[in-house]
Amino acid sequence: MTMLNRFDFISYLKRHLMLGQVDPWRKTLEDEPIYTLLLDLNTAYEECKRWSNQDISRQEFIDYLKINDIYLFKNVDEFKTVKEKKKPKESSVKTKKSMSQEQREILRNRMIKINSERKGSISENPQ
Repeated sequence: MTMLNRFDFISYLKRHLMLGQVDPWRKTLEDEPIYTLLLDLNTAYEECKRWSNQDISRQEFIDYLKINDIYLFKNVDEFKTVKEKKKPKESSVKTKKSMSQEQREILRNRMIKINSERKGSISENPQ
């Protein structure tokens, strides 16, 4: 996380519940959550300016948010496009193990032998 004028505005915004996760059900290891401002950009900008007593421009603040992967959505459609881009990676389709008929016959015979030995190991004469 980068800082702007030695201030960590991201932590400040999170602490004051002005920044939050928009897509909370994304909890896999590959996915990164989508964070955005939960209020108007101008309100967050003014609050951060007042808190830090720094003279930062609005564009500097927007660039700072973009660098830290904070998305600014104008409407729901923009959110949907970002969400589609960040779709979780789907695991490959799992198929059954492919074996030749010879391998199947070898394994079948091995299991028949193991089962017959297992049955023969039980003593028929109880003591």
